[in-house]
Amino acid sequence: MPAAFDGPIYVVCDGLTRGAASAFAALVTHYQRGRVVGEETASNADRFNVAELVYTLQNTQVRVHVPQIQIALPYTNNGAQDRGVIPDHAVEQLPADVAKGKDTVRSALLELLREIH
Repeated sequence: MPAAFDGPIYVVCDGLTRGAASAFAALVTHYQRGRVVGEETASNADRFNVAELVYTLQNTQVRVHVPQIQIALPYTNNGAQDRGVIPDHAVEQLPADVAKGKDTVRSALLELLREIH
């Protein structure tokens, strides 16, 4: 496409990234269009659920999620079916940093951009 963005793409993920956001990170990685920065995503990198039923058990009030529709992407996560998207640049947000108001992932991403450009 003539108007397609052809610049570098940086996807910032953490352990709560799942579903379509995880699929986007997986696609960026698979097609080598950019870099993933942060933590491994929470959902599987080659398939994700788009619809589910949620049941609450009567006695314990435990919520059970039952997948109804699953989308499988047209590639695999290098054979690791039980893993999320592994970042190119792993950065872990530590609780001590959060308590101090420091965004470790943002700082690492800015440092990465300074080194590249």
